[in-house]
Amino acid sequence: MKKKYYILVLAFLCMLVGQSSYAQTSGGDYGWDIDLPEICVGAGCDDDGGSPDSGDPCDIWSSSYDYNTCHGGNNNDTGDPCDPLSSAYNPNQCGGDTGDPCDPYSYAYDYTVCYGETTNPDPPIQIDPEPCDGKLEAENKSNSIPNNIQSSTADALDAASAIDGFEHGITFGKDANGQITQAPIRDGGVYNVPVTQNWPGAFAAVHNHVVDYPPSAGDVYTAVTLVSNNPNFVTSYINLPNGDSYAMVVTNPELAKEFVTKYPKDQTDNNPPEFPIVIFDHLQDLVPIMGSSTEGKINAIVATLDKYKSGISILKKDSVDGSYVKIAIKQTTINGITNYQLINCP
Repeated sequence: MKKKYYILVLAFLCMLVGQSSYAQTSGGDYGWDIDLPEICVGAGCDDDGGSPDSGDPCDIWSSSYDYNTCHGGNNNDTGDPCDPLSSAYNPNQCGGDTGDPCDPYSYAYDYTVCYGETTNPDPPIQIDPEPCDGKLEAENKSNSIPNNIQSSTADALDAASAIDGFEHGITFGKDANGQITQAPIRDGGVYNVPVTQNWPGAFAAVHNHVVDYPPSAGDVYTAVTLVSNNPNFVTSYINLPNGDSYAMVVTNPELAKEFVTKYPKDQTDNNPPEFPIVIFDHLQDLVPIMGSSTEGKINAIVATLDKYKSGISILKKDSVDGSYVKIAIKQTTINGITNYQLINCP
């Protein structure tokens, strides 16, 4: 009888310890103000519990991401100071750290060296980006196409992708009377689709992604190319299989051109274009903060484009009224530590 009693007590203790352990591992608070949606858990998910891990060494959100594997390793040294795999790599020559002791944003900043002082009465102040800049223009541009046209084009793109599994796109223009017109649908590949830039009165284009992946680096660089060729072509829409739709609006073309000049795309072979290493590293730093869900990736891209003064706004279509609303993330830096907060712009 005593033996049975001890067994029952032991079983009870095991259950108590198990519940206590679960309570410790099922939660977790990073102290951030961004509310993230339910995320993937279990086999097929990435290390951060976000969307299913693609296993692609060229997918920066995947746990399998490997820069050397994706970009061909470093067997052939390019000698390019902007190639992080080259022995000649020098970020100071590629829009990175200036190395200037008088630049308060450089790791080399040294008040004593710069000014010959032994004390620093005025330490550098971090200037955080203004998250609501360009809100009015971005929302006006992205909402200029009626919902019924948006819906019909989305249906056409989905139907085409259902047949071949590829991306497809449509360019919007305006005729002499100001009426919206549509170019014939274009067929693309898994990661890209050509844009009909010479459509009369072209001002926007829409394409779909075949997976629930947010606006990509390729979408960013394409948007800047379009507005560089046509100052009226400022809006790009990206539709996802889950029904979400995003708009990318170039609200400051000059800043956008400076951004792509300072941070040119990194593209090798037939891989989709990627951000250069300085931008990529910042996105990676935000993964533990924003998470790896689609929404987390979007927030990370928005914060990064704001930080590096891209002149580009990203908006998400409201599921209730169908309007596009600017995604705004307030960045506050105190003592070198940046906090991020998703906000509603006034």
